[in-house]
Amino acid sequence: MRIRNVHTPIWGLVAAVVLGLGCGGESVPAKGSAASVSVTLDANPKTPITQGGSVSFTATVSGSANTAVTWTVDNVVGGNTTVGTLVGAGVTATYTAPATAGAHTIKATSAADPSKSASVDVTVTASLVQVSLNPVTATLASGATQAFTVTVSGTTNAAVTWSVDGVTGGNASAGTLAGTGATVTYTAPTAPGGHTIKATSAADPSRNATASVTVTGTSSSVTGVSVSPGTLSLTAGAQGQFTPTVSGTGSYSTAVTWSALRGRITSAGVYTAPSTSGSDLVTATSVQDNTKTGIAAVTVTPPDPGKPTITGVTVSPASWILGASEQKTFTATVTGTGAFSPGVTWSAQRGNIDTKGLYTAPGSIGSDVVTATSSADATKSGVSAISVQTGCAPAPTSAQVVNVRNAPYGAKGDGSTDDTAAIQAAVNAMAGSGGTV
Repeated sequence: MRIRNVHTPIWGLVAAVVLGLGCGGESVPAKGSAASVSVTLDANPKTPITQGGSVSFTATVSGSANTAVTWTVDNVVGGNTTVGTLVGAGVTATYTAPATAGAHTIKATSAADPSKSASVDVTVTASLVQVSLNPVTATLASGATQAFTVTVSGTTNAAVTWSVDGVTGGNASAGTLAGTGATVTYTAPTAPGGHTIKATSAADPSRNATASVTVTGTSSSVTGVSVSPGTLSLTAGAQGQFTPTVSGTGSYSTAVTWSALRGRITSAGVYTAPSTSGSDLVTATSVQDNTKTGIAAVTVTPPDPGKPTITGVTVSPASWILGASEQKTFTATVTGTGAFSPGVTWSAQRGNIDTKGLYTAPGSIGSDVVTATSSADATKSGVSAISVQTGCAPAPTSAQVVNVRNAPYGAKGDGSTDDTAAIQAAVNAMAGSGGTV
C-alpha cells in the first residue's frame, strides 16, 4: 500500500515510494492556492493486503473546527463488495478488501471544505493460502461419525474455523463437529439430508475448503477391515501401495485411518519403508468404528548400494508473482543416490509450462501451483506457489534504498524545481530488483 498525503505542488514533491505497491493518485491543491483546510491520511499497517483482509485508516483535518470527513472507495461512499467496504464513523474507518485482487483508492473528503481531501492507493493481492479437506465426500447413517482433516498451505498460521451449513461447530439439525486443530469428528443428525462441512483459514478468511455429507437416515455398522496386500517385501526407503476393504451393513463409511509402526504411510495408503532393514506392521482402522482394524506385514530388506534412488525434488523459485499471461522460467533440482536421473516432468494447475520449465500464467487472476515430478520416481516432486495478479504487482522484496537528492539523480525538492526526471531515473534503477526510492 502506498500513502501519499499532498500539501505541496506535485512537481516539487520528493515522495517516498515503495516500488510495486500500488499505482493510484490523490487530490492535489492547485499550485499557489492558500487553502486553510488540509486533510491527511494514515493507515495501519502500511502494506498490501490480501483478498478479504482489512486495514484501518485515520484522517486528520487541520485548519477547521469541523474535523468530519466523508469516506469513499473508488468514489463510492462507503464502498461496496466489488471495490471493498469501509466501516466506521468519524475520522477512523476500517477497509475490508474485496474477494478479487486489484487496485483501489480510499479517499477522505473534508466536510468543512469538500475541495480538500486525501487519498490512499490500496493494492489487494491474491492470497497464496490454500485449504484442502480429506475426505471431500461422505455418506453416513443417522448418528454415525466421520473424521475430517484439513491441510493449510501458503502460511505459517494453520488454524481454521469449522462449520456445518454455515453454523460454527454445527448443531442438532445439521450435525455437530467435535475436536480442535487439523482434525475434527462430524456426527450426523437424525434426519436424512445433505450437509456441507467447511474449514475456513484463520490467516485468510477468503480461503476455505468444503466437504459434502449425505445422511441416509438408516442404521449401519462396520463388521471388518482387511488390507491388501497382506504381506509386502520392500528395500529400505522404498514405497508400496496398500488398499483397504471395509465390510459392513447398511450405508456404512468405507473410510480408514492408516498407521505404521516404523515406516510412514499417507492417507491414500502409500507406504514408505524405514531406512533400516527389519519388519514393520501397517494398520487400517475404520473411521466409523475404531474397534475394527486390518493389518499387513512388511519385510524391509537392506537397500541395493548400486541401485539409483531419488530422495527429493525442489523447484526454484519456490514462489513467484506474475501478471495474467506473463511468463517465468522455473528450474528443478533432483537429489538422490547412485547414478540417478535428474529429469523431471512439469505440470501446472491453471497455467501452462513446457518441458524446459517455461511457465505461462493463466489469463485470469488467482493462485496456481507449478509441479516438477521426478521422471525416475513419480512419488518425488517439488512445487512452487504462483500468485497471478492484475495491474501493479508487488516488486521482489529488497532492502535497497535510493535517495533521489543524491548523485547521480540530483532532485531538489525545493517546491519549485521539476524533479520528475530525477525521480523516474531512480525508479528505473530499481527495475527488476525492487527497493525504496
